[in-house]
Amino acid sequence: MIDSPPLSLFLKSSIAAGSTAAAAAATAAAAAAAAAAAAAAVAAAEEEMAAAAARNAAAKRRKREGFEQKQQQQQQQQQQQQQQQQQQQQQQQQKQQS
Repeated sequence: MIDSPPLSLFLKSSIAAGSTAAAAAATAAAAAAAAAAAAAAVAAAEEEMAAAAARNAAAKRRKREGFEQKQQQQQQQQQQQQQQQQQQQQQQQQKQQS
């Protein structure tokens, strides 16, 4: 078979085009992998933000519950003091009446 320049040039061009197409496919695959990694990073960041929001909400709830508990304790103490004062007043009135 005779090596003809046009055929040789065509084969070389075809091989080069195939290599270019393979390189383009590899680049596209790498870009897709990078996009998937970026999407995973975004999802992880969103998940962390949601967890932080949940922690903040729980902390606020605990703080509010603590505040409410303190208020209840103060009210109970005030009621006890009022009851003690009323008892003392009643005792004094009873002593005065005797």
